[in-house]
Amino acid sequence: MPRWATTPPADSPHIGPAVSGAATLLGHQFIPWQTHAANVAGTLTPAGRFRYRRVVLIVPRRAGKTLLILAYALAVTRRRRMARAFVAAHRRETAAAYWRDDWFPRIEAAGLYPRDVHLRRSNGSESIQWKGNRSVIRLLPPDGDAMRMFASDLAFVDEAREFTLLQGEDFEAAAFPTQATGLGGQFWIVSNAGDMSAAWLRKWRDIGRASVDDPSSQVCYIEYAAPEGADLDDPETWRAAHPGLGHHVDIDALAADRESMPPDRFAAEYLGVWPEALIDATLVDAWNRGTDPAAELADPIVLALELSLDRDRFVIVAAGGRDGRCVLETIEDRPHGPWVVARVGELARRWRAAAVVWDAAGPVAALAPDLFDLATNCQALQTRAVTAGAGAMYDAVLAGTISHRGDPTMAEACAKARRRGALGAWLWDRRQAEALPWLAASMARWVWSDQNRTAPSIH
Repeated sequence: MPRWATTPPADSPHIGPAVSGAATLLGHQFIPWQTHAANVAGTLTPAGRFRYRRVVLIVPRRAGKTLLILAYALAVTRRRRMARAFVAAHRRETAAAYWRDDWFPRIEAAGLYPRDVHLRRSNGSESIQWKGNRSVIRLLPPDGDAMRMFASDLAFVDEAREFTLLQGEDFEAAAFPTQATGLGGQFWIVSNAGDMSAAWLRKWRDIGRASVDDPSSQVCYIEYAAPEGADLDDPETWRAAHPGLGHHVDIDALAADRESMPPDRFAAEYLGVWPEALIDATLVDAWNRGTDPAAELADPIVLALELSLDRDRFVIVAAGGRDGRCVLETIEDRPHGPWVVARVGELARRWRAAAVVWDAAGPVAALAPDLFDLATNCQALQTRAVTAGAGAMYDAVLAGTISHRGDPTMAEACAKARRRGALGAWLWDRRQAEALPWLAASMARWVWSDQNRTAPSIH
Protein backbone atom coordinates (compact mmCIF):
# COMPACT_ATOMS: atom_id res chain seq x y z
CA MET A 1 0.00 0.00 0.00
CA PRO A 2 1.11 3.59 -0.50
CA ARG A 3 2.72 5.32 2.45
CA TRP A 4 0.58 8.39 1.72
CA ALA A 5 -2.67 8.24 -0.25
CA THR A 6 -5.80 10.28 -0.77
CA THR A 7 -9.03 8.60 0.32
CA PRO A 8 -11.90 9.61 -1.97
CA PRO A 9 -15.46 10.01 -0.64
CA ALA A 10 -17.18 6.67 -0.07
CA ASP A 11 -19.16 5.25 -3.01
CA SER A 12 -17.89 7.92 -5.42
CA PRO A 13 -18.11 6.99 -9.12
CA HIS A 14 -14.79 6.61 -10.90
CA ILE A 15 -13.35 5.62 -14.26
CA GLY A 16 -11.05 2.97 -12.82
CA PRO A 17 -12.71 0.03 -14.63
CA ALA A 18 -12.39 1.85 -17.98
CA VAL A 19 -8.69 2.48 -17.32
CA SER A 20 -8.09 -1.12 -16.27
CA GLY A 21 -10.01 -2.24 -19.36
CA ALA A 22 -7.75 -0.14 -21.58
CA ALA A 23 -4.71 -1.82 -20.03
CA THR A 24 -6.24 -5.24 -20.64
CA LEU A 25 -6.88 -4.30 -24.26
CA LEU A 26 -3.21 -3.37 -24.52
CA GLY A 27 -2.31 -6.87 -23.35
CA HIS A 28 -1.55 -6.18 -19.69
CA GLN A 29 -3.49 -6.79 -16.52
CA PHE A 30 -3.08 -4.01 -13.99
CA ILE A 31 -1.29 -5.00 -10.82
CA PRO A 32 -2.91 -3.83 -7.57
CA TRP A 33 -1.19 -0.46 -7.23
CA GLN A 34 -2.14 0.55 -10.78
CA THR A 35 -5.78 -0.39 -10.15
CA HIS A 36 -5.78 1.60 -6.92
CA ALA A 37 -4.22 4.67 -8.59
CA ALA A 38 -6.67 4.57 -11.50
CA ASN A 39 -9.65 4.24 -9.16
CA VAL A 40 -8.60 7.08 -6.86
CA ALA A 41 -7.31 9.51 -9.49
CA GLY A 42 -10.32 8.77 -11.67
CA THR A 43 -12.88 9.68 -9.02
CA LEU A 44 -15.74 11.73 -10.47
CA THR A 45 -18.26 14.19 -9.08
CA PRO A 46 -22.00 13.51 -9.58
CA ALA A 47 -21.81 15.92 -12.53
CA GLY A 48 -19.16 13.79 -14.22
CA ARG A 49 -16.22 16.13 -13.55
CA PHE A 50 -12.90 15.00 -12.14
CA ARG A 51 -13.08 15.14 -8.36
CA TYR A 52 -9.34 15.87 -8.27
CA ARG A 53 -7.91 18.55 -10.53
CA ARG A 54 -4.31 17.71 -9.64
CA VAL A 55 -2.84 14.22 -9.36
CA VAL A 56 0.60 13.77 -7.80
CA LEU A 57 1.94 10.24 -8.17
CA ILE A 58 5.35 9.32 -6.72
CA VAL A 59 6.13 5.68 -7.33
CA PRO A 60 9.44 3.76 -7.65
CA ARG A 61 11.07 2.98 -10.97
CA ARG A 62 9.96 -0.12 -12.89
CA ALA A 63 6.60 -0.17 -11.14
CA GLY A 64 4.61 0.36 -14.34
CA LYS A 65 3.67 4.04 -14.25
CA THR A 66 4.08 4.44 -18.02
CA LEU A 67 1.45 1.80 -18.72
CA LEU A 68 -0.85 3.53 -16.24
CA ILE A 69 -0.39 6.86 -18.06
CA LEU A 70 -1.16 5.35 -21.47
CA ALA A 71 -4.21 3.40 -20.27
CA TYR A 72 -5.57 6.40 -18.37
CA ALA A 73 -5.08 8.72 -21.35
CA LEU A 74 -6.80 6.25 -23.68
CA ALA A 75 -9.75 5.81 -21.30
CA VAL A 76 -10.29 9.55 -20.79
CA THR A 77 -9.99 10.50 -24.46
CA ARG A 78 -12.28 7.62 -25.45
CA ARG A 79 -14.98 8.87 -23.04
CA ARG A 80 -14.83 12.54 -24.05
CA ARG A 81 -15.50 13.87 -27.51
CA MET A 82 -12.80 16.16 -28.93
CA ALA A 83 -10.75 15.67 -25.78
CA ARG A 84 -7.14 16.80 -25.67
CA ALA A 85 -4.53 14.97 -23.61
CA PHE A 86 -0.87 15.94 -23.47
CA VAL A 87 2.19 14.10 -22.25
CA ALA A 88 5.52 15.80 -21.55
CA ALA A 89 8.75 14.40 -20.17
CA HIS A 90 12.11 15.87 -19.29
CA ARG A 91 13.68 14.69 -22.55
CA ARG A 92 11.29 14.78 -25.46
CA GLU A 93 13.52 12.69 -27.71
CA THR A 94 13.61 9.87 -25.16
CA ALA A 95 9.84 10.02 -24.70
CA ALA A 96 9.32 10.04 -28.47
CA ALA A 97 11.46 6.92 -28.85
CA TYR A 98 9.39 5.25 -26.13
CA TRP A 99 6.16 6.11 -27.94
CA ARG A 100 7.46 4.67 -31.21
CA ASP A 101 9.08 1.58 -29.65
CA ASP A 102 6.54 0.72 -26.95
CA TRP A 103 3.24 2.60 -27.04
CA PHE A 104 2.58 2.39 -30.77
CA PRO A 105 3.36 -1.35 -30.98
CA ARG A 106 1.03 -2.03 -28.03
CA ILE A 107 -1.78 -0.14 -29.73
CA GLU A 108 -1.18 -2.01 -32.98
CA ALA A 109 -1.09 -5.38 -31.21
CA ALA A 110 -4.39 -4.52 -29.49
CA GLY A 111 -6.07 -4.06 -32.85
CA LEU A 112 -6.92 -0.41 -32.20
CA TYR A 113 -4.82 0.64 -35.18
CA PRO A 114 -5.85 1.19 -37.90
CA ARG A 115 -9.48 0.42 -37.07
CA ASP A 116 -10.09 2.83 -34.18
CA VAL A 117 -7.14 5.18 -33.92
CA HIS A 118 -4.72 7.00 -36.14
CA LEU A 119 -1.06 7.02 -35.12
CA ARG A 120 1.04 9.98 -36.15
CA ARG A 121 4.67 8.90 -36.07
CA SER A 122 6.44 11.92 -37.55
CA ASN A 123 9.29 13.09 -35.36
CA GLY A 124 8.14 16.15 -33.44
CA SER A 125 4.40 15.59 -33.95
CA GLU A 126 3.77 12.16 -32.37
CA SER A 127 0.11 11.64 -31.46
CA ILE A 128 -2.67 9.09 -30.99
CA GLN A 129 -6.08 10.13 -32.36
CA TRP A 130 -9.41 8.40 -31.93
CA LYS A 131 -11.19 8.30 -35.28
CA GLY A 132 -14.73 8.22 -33.89
CA ASN A 133 -14.70 11.23 -31.56
CA ARG A 134 -11.61 13.10 -32.79
CA SER A 135 -9.96 13.04 -29.36
CA VAL A 136 -6.18 13.09 -29.36
CA ILE A 137 -3.20 12.29 -27.12
CA ARG A 138 -0.19 14.37 -28.07
CA LEU A 139 3.47 14.30 -27.05
CA LEU A 140 4.75 17.76 -26.19
CA PRO A 141 8.23 19.16 -25.56
CA PRO A 142 9.19 19.98 -21.94
CA ASP A 143 8.09 23.58 -22.36
CA GLY A 144 4.96 25.16 -20.94
CA ASP A 145 4.54 27.37 -24.01
CA ALA A 146 3.70 24.31 -26.11
CA MET A 147 0.53 23.78 -24.07
CA ARG A 148 -0.76 27.34 -23.94
CA MET A 149 -2.65 27.30 -27.23
CA PHE A 150 -4.77 24.21 -26.52
CA ALA A 151 -7.75 23.51 -24.31
CA SER A 152 -6.73 20.53 -22.20
CA ASP A 153 -8.71 17.72 -20.64
CA LEU A 154 -5.67 15.87 -19.38
CA ALA A 155 -1.98 16.64 -19.01
CA PHE A 156 0.85 14.47 -17.73
CA VAL A 157 4.31 15.66 -16.75
CA ASP A 158 6.43 12.54 -16.40
CA GLU A 159 9.84 12.36 -14.68
CA ALA A 160 8.88 15.48 -12.74
CA ARG A 161 11.96 15.13 -10.55
CA GLU A 162 14.04 16.36 -13.48
CA PHE A 163 12.23 19.70 -13.77
CA THR A 164 13.46 22.80 -11.99
CA LEU A 165 11.04 24.84 -9.93
CA LEU A 166 10.95 27.48 -12.68
CA GLN A 167 10.23 24.90 -15.40
CA GLY A 168 7.51 23.26 -13.34
CA GLU A 169 5.77 26.48 -12.49
CA ASP A 170 5.92 27.44 -16.16
CA PHE A 171 3.97 24.25 -16.89
CA GLU A 172 1.46 25.13 -14.22
CA ALA A 173 0.96 28.65 -15.58
CA ALA A 174 0.47 27.27 -19.08
CA ALA A 175 -1.67 24.21 -18.34
CA PHE A 176 -3.96 25.13 -15.46
CA PRO A 177 -5.93 27.81 -17.36
CA THR A 178 -6.43 25.42 -20.31
CA GLN A 179 -8.38 23.09 -18.01
CA ALA A 180 -10.81 25.65 -16.63
CA THR A 181 -13.64 25.16 -19.13
CA GLY A 182 -16.15 22.43 -20.02
CA LEU A 183 -16.01 19.36 -17.79
CA GLY A 184 -12.67 20.51 -16.43
CA GLY A 185 -9.31 18.87 -16.76
CA GLN A 186 -6.76 17.02 -14.72
CA PHE A 187 -3.04 17.70 -14.38
CA TRP A 188 -0.74 14.82 -13.41
CA ILE A 189 2.72 15.17 -11.86
CA VAL A 190 4.41 11.79 -12.05
CA SER A 191 7.85 10.70 -10.90
CA ASN A 192 9.90 8.56 -8.60
CA ALA A 193 11.31 10.28 -5.52
CA GLY A 194 13.70 13.14 -6.20
CA ASP A 195 17.04 14.36 -4.95
CA MET A 196 18.00 17.73 -3.50
CA SER A 197 17.61 19.44 -6.90
CA ALA A 198 14.00 18.32 -7.44
CA ALA A 199 12.48 21.52 -6.07
CA TRP A 200 9.26 21.45 -8.12
CA LEU A 201 8.48 17.83 -7.27
CA ARG A 202 9.37 18.54 -3.64
CA LYS A 203 6.84 21.40 -3.61
CA TRP A 204 4.06 19.12 -4.84
CA ARG A 205 5.19 16.35 -2.49
CA ASP A 206 4.67 18.69 0.45
CA ILE A 207 1.33 19.93 -0.91
CA GLY A 208 0.24 16.35 -1.50
CA ARG A 209 1.21 15.00 1.90
CA ALA A 210 -0.66 17.87 3.54
CA SER A 211 -3.72 17.23 1.37
CA VAL A 212 -4.39 13.61 2.34
CA ASP A 213 -6.06 14.67 5.59
CA ASP A 214 -8.15 17.37 3.91
CA PRO A 215 -11.36 15.90 2.46
CA SER A 216 -12.05 19.12 0.55
CA SER A 217 -8.71 19.13 -1.26
CA GLN A 218 -8.73 18.85 -5.05
CA VAL A 219 -5.31 17.18 -4.99
CA CYS A 220 -5.10 13.42 -5.38
CA TYR A 221 -1.86 12.30 -3.78
CA ILE A 222 -0.29 8.84 -3.93
CA GLU A 223 3.26 8.18 -2.76
CA TYR A 224 4.99 4.84 -2.32
CA ALA A 225 7.97 4.88 0.05
CA ALA A 226 9.85 2.72 2.53
CA PRO A 227 8.94 3.16 6.19
CA GLU A 228 10.95 5.78 8.04
CA GLY A 229 14.28 4.47 9.27
CA ALA A 230 13.99 1.22 7.32
CA ASP A 231 17.11 -0.77 6.43
CA LEU A 232 17.91 -0.15 2.74
CA ASP A 233 19.55 -3.58 2.50
CA ASP A 234 16.56 -5.53 3.83
CA PRO A 235 14.40 -7.20 1.14
CA GLU A 236 11.42 -6.67 3.42
CA THR A 237 12.00 -2.92 3.05
CA TRP A 238 12.00 -3.35 -0.71
CA ARG A 239 8.70 -5.23 -0.58
CA ALA A 240 7.15 -2.56 1.62
CA ALA A 241 8.23 0.24 -0.71
CA HIS A 242 8.05 -1.11 -4.27
CA PRO A 243 4.56 -2.06 -5.51
CA GLY A 244 5.94 -3.91 -8.54
CA LEU A 245 7.79 -6.56 -6.54
CA GLY A 246 6.05 -9.90 -6.65
CA HIS A 247 4.43 -8.96 -9.96
CA HIS A 248 6.71 -7.93 -12.83
CA VAL A 249 9.80 -6.74 -10.94
CA ASP A 250 12.48 -9.29 -10.07
CA ILE A 251 13.89 -8.90 -6.57
CA ASP A 252 17.26 -10.16 -7.84
CA ALA A 253 17.40 -7.18 -10.19
CA LEU A 254 16.96 -4.83 -7.24
CA ALA A 255 19.64 -6.70 -5.33
CA ALA A 256 22.06 -6.25 -8.25
CA ASP A 257 21.28 -2.54 -8.47
CA ARG A 258 21.70 -2.15 -4.71
CA GLU A 259 25.16 -3.61 -5.06
CA SER A 260 26.26 -1.08 -7.68
CA MET A 261 24.23 2.10 -7.14
CA PRO A 262 25.01 4.87 -4.63
CA PRO A 263 22.72 4.52 -1.60
CA ASP A 264 20.91 7.82 -2.13
CA ARG A 265 20.16 7.01 -5.76
CA PHE A 266 18.97 3.48 -5.02
CA ALA A 267 16.76 4.75 -2.20
CA ALA A 268 15.16 7.42 -4.39
CA GLU A 269 14.79 5.31 -7.53
CA TYR A 270 13.45 2.11 -5.97
CA LEU A 271 12.33 2.82 -2.42
CA GLY A 272 10.78 6.28 -2.63
CA VAL A 273 13.18 7.64 -0.02
CA TRP A 274 14.32 11.25 -0.35
CA PRO A 275 17.96 12.05 0.53
CA GLU A 276 17.12 14.15 3.58
CA ALA A 277 15.42 11.12 5.12
CA LEU A 278 18.77 9.29 5.07
CA ILE A 279 20.74 11.99 6.88
CA ASP A 280 21.73 11.01 10.41
CA ALA A 281 20.73 14.28 12.09
CA THR A 282 22.17 13.16 15.43
CA LEU A 283 25.57 12.59 13.84
CA VAL A 284 25.49 15.87 11.87
CA ASP A 285 24.52 17.90 14.94
CA ALA A 286 27.25 16.31 17.03
CA TRP A 287 29.81 16.93 14.28
CA ASN A 288 28.85 20.60 14.09
CA ARG A 289 29.23 20.95 17.85
CA GLY A 290 32.86 19.87 17.46
CA THR A 291 33.76 22.99 15.45
CA ASP A 292 36.76 24.81 16.91
CA PRO A 293 38.49 27.49 14.77
CA ALA A 294 41.62 27.09 16.90
CA ALA A 295 41.88 23.30 16.41
CA GLU A 296 45.34 22.20 15.22
CA LEU A 297 46.85 18.92 14.22
CA ALA A 298 49.44 17.56 16.66
CA ASP A 299 51.63 14.47 16.88
CA PRO A 300 50.99 11.66 16.35
CA ILE A 301 49.63 12.43 12.88
CA VAL A 302 48.02 9.78 10.67
CA LEU A 303 47.19 10.27 6.99
CA ALA A 304 44.31 8.30 5.44
CA LEU A 305 43.71 7.90 1.71
CA GLU A 306 40.46 7.35 -0.18
CA LEU A 307 39.63 7.04 -3.88
CA SER A 308 36.22 6.98 -5.53
CA LEU A 309 35.09 3.81 -7.27
CA ASP A 310 35.33 5.50 -10.67
CA ARG A 311 38.92 6.54 -9.75
CA ASP A 312 38.02 10.17 -10.32
CA ARG A 313 38.25 11.75 -6.84
CA PHE A 314 41.16 11.36 -4.43
CA VAL A 315 41.03 12.44 -0.80
CA ILE A 316 43.73 12.73 1.89
CA VAL A 317 42.59 13.33 5.48
CA ALA A 318 44.84 13.90 8.49
CA ALA A 319 44.14 12.97 12.10
CA GLY A 320 46.21 14.24 15.01
CA GLY A 321 45.89 15.53 18.54
CA ARG A 322 46.71 15.13 22.19
CA ASP A 323 45.11 14.13 25.45
CA GLY A 324 42.61 11.80 23.81
CA ARG A 325 41.13 14.53 21.60
CA CYS A 326 41.42 13.99 17.85
CA VAL A 327 41.58 16.81 15.30
CA LEU A 328 40.53 15.94 11.75
CA GLU A 329 41.36 17.93 8.64
CA THR A 330 40.91 17.43 4.88
CA ILE A 331 44.32 17.96 3.30
CA GLU A 332 43.58 17.11 -0.34
CA ASP A 333 40.36 16.67 -2.28
CA ARG A 334 40.90 16.79 -6.03
CA PRO A 335 40.88 14.66 -9.19
CA HIS A 336 42.95 11.51 -8.99
CA GLY A 337 46.16 11.56 -10.97
CA PRO A 338 49.91 10.91 -11.02
CA TRP A 339 50.40 13.51 -8.28
CA VAL A 340 49.05 11.22 -5.55
CA VAL A 341 52.02 9.12 -4.42
CA ALA A 342 54.48 12.03 -4.50
CA ARG A 343 52.10 14.21 -2.51
CA VAL A 344 51.54 11.50 0.09
CA GLY A 345 55.31 11.11 0.46
CA GLU A 346 55.75 14.88 0.83
CA LEU A 347 53.07 15.12 3.54
CA ALA A 348 54.42 12.09 5.40
CA ARG A 349 57.92 13.62 5.50
CA ARG A 350 56.74 17.11 6.45
CA TRP A 351 54.64 15.92 9.38
CA ARG A 352 56.73 12.85 10.27
CA ALA A 353 53.47 10.88 9.93
CA ALA A 354 53.05 8.01 12.34
CA ALA A 355 51.19 6.10 9.61
CA VAL A 356 49.68 6.33 6.13
CA VAL A 357 46.59 4.12 5.89
CA TRP A 358 43.98 2.98 3.38
CA ASP A 359 41.34 0.29 2.96
CA ALA A 360 42.97 -2.87 1.63
CA ALA A 361 39.68 -3.78 -0.09
CA GLY A 362 39.19 -0.33 -1.66
CA PRO A 363 40.37 1.35 -4.85
CA VAL A 364 43.53 2.77 -3.24
CA ALA A 365 44.85 -0.79 -3.05
CA ALA A 366 45.96 -0.46 -6.69
CA LEU A 367 48.54 2.10 -5.52
CA ALA A 368 49.86 -0.12 -2.72
CA PRO A 369 53.15 -1.14 -4.41
CA ASP A 370 54.14 2.51 -4.87
CA LEU A 371 52.90 3.57 -1.46
CA PHE A 372 54.84 0.82 0.31
CA ASP A 373 58.01 2.17 -1.33
CA LEU A 374 57.59 5.43 0.61
CA ALA A 375 59.85 5.94 3.59
CA THR A 376 56.99 5.88 6.05
CA ASN A 377 54.80 3.45 7.99
CA CYS A 378 52.14 2.35 5.49
CA GLN A 379 49.19 0.22 6.58
CA ALA A 380 46.53 -1.41 4.39
CA LEU A 381 43.60 -1.90 6.76
CA GLN A 382 41.59 -5.08 6.56
CA THR A 383 37.79 -4.94 6.56
CA ARG A 384 37.47 -5.71 10.27
CA ALA A 385 39.62 -2.69 11.08
CA VAL A 386 37.64 -0.50 8.68
CA THR A 387 34.34 -1.52 10.27
CA ALA A 388 35.79 -0.97 13.74
CA GLY A 389 36.98 2.46 12.66
CA ALA A 390 33.56 3.36 11.31
CA GLY A 391 31.81 2.46 14.53
CA ALA A 392 34.48 4.16 16.65
CA MET A 393 34.18 7.33 14.54
CA TYR A 394 30.45 7.42 15.14
CA ASP A 395 30.89 6.97 18.89
CA ALA A 396 33.67 9.56 19.10
CA VAL A 397 31.66 12.22 17.26
CA LEU A 398 28.67 11.71 19.55
CA ALA A 399 30.95 11.70 22.59
CA GLY A 400 32.40 15.06 21.55
CA THR A 401 36.03 13.90 21.45
CA ILE A 402 36.67 15.10 17.88
CA SER A 403 37.51 18.68 16.89
CA HIS A 404 37.72 20.35 13.48
CA ARG A 405 37.87 23.84 12.01
CA GLY A 406 34.49 23.76 10.30
CA ASP A 407 35.71 22.20 7.05
CA PRO A 408 32.72 22.42 4.62
CA THR A 409 33.98 19.39 2.67
CA MET A 410 33.89 17.24 5.76
CA ALA A 411 30.52 18.69 6.80
CA GLU A 412 29.04 17.61 3.48
CA ALA A 413 30.67 14.20 3.81
CA CYS A 414 29.17 13.77 7.28
CA ALA A 415 25.67 14.53 5.94
CA LYS A 416 26.20 12.14 3.01
CA ALA A 417 27.64 9.27 5.05
CA ARG A 418 25.59 6.08 4.64
CA ARG A 419 26.07 2.66 6.22
CA ARG A 420 26.24 -0.81 4.75
CA GLY A 421 26.56 -4.12 6.51
CA ALA A 422 29.88 -6.01 6.66
CA LEU A 423 31.16 -8.90 8.79
CA GLY A 424 28.39 -8.64 11.33
CA ALA A 425 28.91 -4.89 11.74
CA TRP A 426 28.77 -1.96 9.31
CA LEU A 427 31.04 0.42 7.50
CA TRP A 428 30.58 3.65 5.56
CA ASP A 429 29.40 3.04 2.01
CA ARG A 430 32.03 4.00 -0.56
CA ARG A 431 29.41 4.04 -3.35
CA GLN A 432 28.29 7.37 -1.88
CA ALA A 433 31.11 9.37 -3.46
CA GLU A 434 30.30 12.58 -1.56
CA ALA A 435 31.16 10.76 1.69
CA LEU A 436 34.78 9.89 0.75
CA PRO A 437 36.39 12.34 3.22
CA TRP A 438 34.30 10.81 6.01
CA LEU A 439 35.54 7.32 5.14
CA ALA A 440 39.14 8.53 5.20
CA ALA A 441 38.58 10.41 8.46
CA SER A 442 37.21 7.28 10.14
CA MET A 443 40.30 5.28 9.19
CA ALA A 444 42.67 8.07 10.16
CA ARG A 445 41.05 8.49 13.56
CA TRP A 446 41.04 4.74 14.21
CA VAL A 447 44.76 4.33 13.56
CA TRP A 448 45.51 7.63 15.38
CA SER A 449 43.75 6.27 18.46
CA ASP A 450 46.02 3.23 18.35
CA GLN A 451 49.17 5.33 17.80
CA ASN A 452 48.10 7.66 20.61
CA ARG A 453 47.64 4.81 23.08
CA THR A 454 50.45 4.48 25.62
CA ALA A 455 51.45 1.31 27.47
CA PRO A 456 50.42 1.16 31.13
CA SER A 457 53.04 1.71 33.78
CA ILE A 458 53.84 -1.40 35.85
CA HIS A 459 55.34 -0.91 39.31
